[in-house]
Amino acid sequence: IRVNDLAGAFHMESGSLDGSLSALRFREELFTRRGSLMKYQISAVTIEGDEALVEAEVILDRPPMRKPYHTTNSMRWIVRDGKLYHKSPPPKPAELGLPF
Repeated sequence: IRVNDLAGAFHMESGSLDGSLSALRFREELFTRRGSLMKYQISAVTIEGDEALVEAEVILDRPPMRKPYHTTNSMRWIVRDGKLYHKSPPPKPAELGLPF
């Protein structure tokens, strides 16, 4: 997937499969995180049953910083029908119709 391909990234989310993650919430979550993704390189993938751990070297553009920010991310993914999907965050209570 290419950097900043939001539609492609959304379809790699587990929540896009079961409807627990809307495209709007995905976009909001993405842009309220640590900054804009500039580049990534997957460094390791470990699959155990129906879950996977994906490690990636990433470079982020963080406006308060003058230089790009380099870091390593470890992300939980799930395996469905032989494909990997990023494990989406659980729905917020308001999205489930709960008062809190």
